[in-house]
Amino acid sequence: MGAEEESAFQDSVAIIGMSGRLAGFDSVDEFWRGLVAGVEGSTTHTDRALTDAGVSASDLADPAYVRSSFPLAAPELFAAEFFDIGPAEAEVTDPQHRLFLESCWSAMEHAGRAPGGEHGSVGVFAAASSSHHLAERVLPSERAARIAHPLQVAVGNDAGMLALRVSYKLNLTGPCLTVSSACSSSLVAVHLACQSLLTRECDMALAGGAAVRQLEPTGYRHEEGGILSRDGRCRPFDADATGTVPGDGVGVVVLKRLADALADGDHVHAVIRGSAVNNDGSAKVGITAPSITGQVAVIRDALAVAGIAPSTVDYVEAHGTGTALGDPIELRALAEAHGGRAAGSCRVGAVKSSIGHLDAAAGVAGLIKTALAIEHRFIPGTLHFDQLNPALDRPGNPFRITADGTPWPVTDHPPRAGVSSFGMGGTNAHLLLEAAPTRPSADPNRSTQVFPLSARTPEELAAAAGRLADHLAGTPADPAALADAAWTLQVGRARFPYRRAVVAGTAAEAVEALGAGTTDPVVDGTPQVVFLFPGQGTRFAGVGAGLYAAEPVFRAALDECLAAFAPHLDWDLRALLLGVDTTAGDPAEETGQAQPAMFCLDYAVARLLASWGVEPDAMTGHSLGELVAACLAGVFDLADAALVVAARARLMQALPPGRMIAVALAEDELRTVLAGHGTIAAVNGPASCVVAGDDAEMAVVERRLAEAGAVTRALPVRRAFHTAHTEPALDAFAEVLRTVRLRPPTRRFVSNVTGTWITDEQATDPGYWVAHVRSQVRFADGVAVVATLPNPVFVEVGPGRGLGNLVRARPYAGSPPPVVAVLPPPRDDEGPSEQRRALAALADLWRHGVEPDWLALHGGVPRRRTPLPTYPFTRTGFLLRRTPRTAAPAASIETPVWFPAHLPRDAARMPQPGRWLVLGDEQGVGADVAAALRADGNRVDLVRPGAGDGPADPWAPLLRDGTPVDRVLYAADHSDDGAAVLAGLARALHETSSDRPVRVDVLTEDLREVAGSPVRAPQRAALDGTATVLARRYPTLRFHFVDLQSTGASGSEADRHRRRDLVLTELAIEPAGPGVEQVAYRGHGASAGPWWRSRRARWRRRVSSRTPGTWSPGPPSRRCGSPGSWPGPGPGWCWPARRRWSTWSTRTPPTRWSGCSPRIPTPCTGCPPT
Repeated sequence: MGAEEESAFQDSVAIIGMSGRLAGFDSVDEFWRGLVAGVEGSTTHTDRALTDAGVSASDLADPAYVRSSFPLAAPELFAAEFFDIGPAEAEVTDPQHRLFLESCWSAMEHAGRAPGGEHGSVGVFAAASSSHHLAERVLPSERAARIAHPLQVAVGNDAGMLALRVSYKLNLTGPCLTVSSACSSSLVAVHLACQSLLTRECDMALAGGAAVRQLEPTGYRHEEGGILSRDGRCRPFDADATGTVPGDGVGVVVLKRLADALADGDHVHAVIRGSAVNNDGSAKVGITAPSITGQVAVIRDALAVAGIAPSTVDYVEAHGTGTALGDPIELRALAEAHGGRAAGSCRVGAVKSSIGHLDAAAGVAGLIKTALAIEHRFIPGTLHFDQLNPALDRPGNPFRITADGTPWPVTDHPPRAGVSSFGMGGTNAHLLLEAAPTRPSADPNRSTQVFPLSARTPEELAAAAGRLADHLAGTPADPAALADAAWTLQVGRARFPYRRAVVAGTAAEAVEALGAGTTDPVVDGTPQVVFLFPGQGTRFAGVGAGLYAAEPVFRAALDECLAAFAPHLDWDLRALLLGVDTTAGDPAEETGQAQPAMFCLDYAVARLLASWGVEPDAMTGHSLGELVAACLAGVFDLADAALVVAARARLMQALPPGRMIAVALAEDELRTVLAGHGTIAAVNGPASCVVAGDDAEMAVVERRLAEAGAVTRALPVRRAFHTAHTEPALDAFAEVLRTVRLRPPTRRFVSNVTGTWITDEQATDPGYWVAHVRSQVRFADGVAVVATLPNPVFVEVGPGRGLGNLVRARPYAGSPPPVVAVLPPPRDDEGPSEQRRALAALADLWRHGVEPDWLALHGGVPRRRTPLPTYPFTRTGFLLRRTPRTAAPAASIETPVWFPAHLPRDAARMPQPGRWLVLGDEQGVGADVAAALRADGNRVDLVRPGAGDGPADPWAPLLRDGTPVDRVLYAADHSDDGAAVLAGLARALHETSSDRPVRVDVLTEDLREVAGSPVRAPQRAALDGTATVLARRYPTLRFHFVDLQSTGASGSEADRHRRRDLVLTELAIEPAGPGVEQVAYRGHGASAGPWWRSRRARWRRRVSSRTPGTWSPGPPSRRCGSPGSWPGPGPGWCWPARRRWSTWSTRTPPTRWSGCSPRIPTPCTGCPPT
């Protein structure tokens, strides 16, 4: 690399990803195909569609009204649930914010970067048009005021929150800002992102803009001499140009320092060599007019920063609005900035002819087009260009308009292009792009690849698989490209519960596998990996040779084992394992050979899995397999393990002949059938045992089993292991064990002798390992122990599937745990190769939530990231309908004001029967209420509140047991983390009961400052706000707060019963409406007089264009006079009408409350009579 090239690398920025929805095109790929094909993204609307959208008849009758525009398809659709945004919040949020958030996620995926992953400091530089949504739909909307908090409206529509929401949702911690410079905003945002990268404020950046203003069909009125086109066509630089056309779109690019991008294997679409931004100042006729001087200066500055000669720029993507004033000034400025070039030596084009003017997103749209043009070495045509505007036709003009698409010119320098964007108001931006340096991808370290996919739902997973299959079907047959695609999926995607993974050696194989029907598992929690090690009795002939040839780690581990065993064997273990030995017979039956061979295979496979990042959380082995587990847990080092296993095998081989039979009977039933004949050597499952004995014993055993009709299978062994027949070898084996060092295990594994976790004392006692040879194998008990681990995933780390079948055969309360086999059974010559089977096992483990070390899988060498299809969002429509223009907007705030009220005289004393979930302590008013409800015939489940964190919540099983919960009572009087409990409860109720309303009553003490009583529980103040947010997020939930005054330690039994009865009566009252209700009672005990009961009142402000805003009471209305039987002031004082609750709502404190001061009670100075 030369010094000049190295310097360019240090000062350049790479475009490594992009995403967008641009007028008429739903993705960047579709956008590029449309540009190449000359497709225009405009829509001509019918009169019916325009009328339905609210366009007046007089507008439609106006000859100057143009029925064309460049809208997005279905801009109201948004993946709110994906981003954990509630329906109400989504509905009031500006679509510009919504679609920009989606595009940022997709852009990061397009760059091969998992959103939310570890990428260093990632900045966000965003731009958006003025919010039409806020002015035209939210502020005038009664529905918006009803469903959303004013803060949600502000956050969802303030342009300043555009970038901030992205950083929050994607967990990005770099600089974050929103740029506003009119039409040049998004290209200025890209410039600022480049500066932030080059000054190392951030390591990666998202930059772009959004302009979404056409939520329904719309047109515009053309004015002669104005900037809008006469016929709905944008014709940059053409003689017939009459202006631009409004367009909608969103575009985002992902940027990184070029040197870092190349080092990290990022796909570089194009390189930003330099950029500049300036302003025209006052040297022009008006603030909205363009300036030749300003444009010339910014182009020259960008060329200087890039350090390239103007003559090497092959193409310029112009601002190109098609206006009578703008086009001539822009082309003259380009010619002056590129002075001295040969006539017609540089091409010019403008994307506005294809997608209209995207306002704040116009600059990034031109940037994306130009980056793709450089990458594909093709310059798309500029639509509707027939003849150059005479005002631009100057002698020696170095620029020529690209009317038709053409290949990029071949020159002696890299392809280079400029991109301009000029804002109304005079902020100009210009970028210089260059083709990325070529970096061939390295050959893969294996021919077979793993392609993992995940999604939030089964439908989205199927869609993702389909997208990937379509993409791979169009890729060339290149092993390196296939490995790059696998790597990108492995490290460049977020993880979701529904998973699929396929193993393939070619793109065609991957396409076929992705299209196959499959049942995809759901990952729920962190898996616990359990290694299963088979012992003697498992056939292994011919197994392992394929992995030895294909996998270096397996080969190294097996060689290490063979070297450790060599001093202790007088025969060739390598020849036996790798298929060189031609000795007749099945080696599985020869104990002296089988045990060392099985140990080596198990050990080498475990080491291979560990090299791929799959480490066991627990282990269990069968007989000899426990020694493998002990070695991997550090009880034996490999040299000592080889000594012990070789001695064990030799001593077992020297025993008298015997036989072993697997029997499909339970242990107790088998013992009855045997009647003392033979020995039960192993209990492998609820109906799976092994009987052993000498030939004479086994003849009797076989006869008795046949008479009992038992299903049996002879095992390929010639000794009666784990019986008294092993005793002649025990002393000699003990002598061997006393020569080795035994250490406490560093990993958990199960003892075959006890059927539970081995202890340090057992593992380090030579006598245990002697007893292990003689004792019955309690494998079934061991499996039962490890099956109690949370989310166990079993891995059979040896030949065959025998142990996995035993695990599956156990009874489970729910679905059986997954079992993954790594090696095929022997003599499976027609199946996939051993390497492919091992990779398929790794894929299965990932499907069940195990995260491999993908870098290790690729030999420790990172591969290149490559653009792949991004997440297939499931979108829902969120569209606030326009309020008729005659309607006056409403403003609101929430200011709690409490009034005394009274219970309805006809209030019931017990709620309607149903199923209740009561959260509370076993003592207290919650328990008292639960007992009363149960006595009244209700089904009541009383549980202590959890932490609100999900699976550990004690109420979760109750909500999912098939019987719907009708009511919930949360007694929060003894919980300091009530907000977390309430949030967790709401989520669980939404997941299980989202199709029907559920009322949640929350019982508190001294939470409200009412009637002069102090707040004694400020730590639970978050409950109120939490419930308000939850009620808006989950509209089917109704929250009802009942705040009692604490009785303290002096409360009597009568007080306790009275509190219980009062709560029961309150629970029986139907709510007045959705949302959150508030009730407070003050006073307690028989001597305290009547109970106080408080509500809030609701107020709204109606604003009219004709009259000043006045405050008027909404429901409930107010009335003069005494409130029935309650003591207090008589006529002449204000009281709320008998309604459940409400609250004042406005943005600023009211200066006039319908003549009444917001106190309790207040003198009436103007309430209407009742």
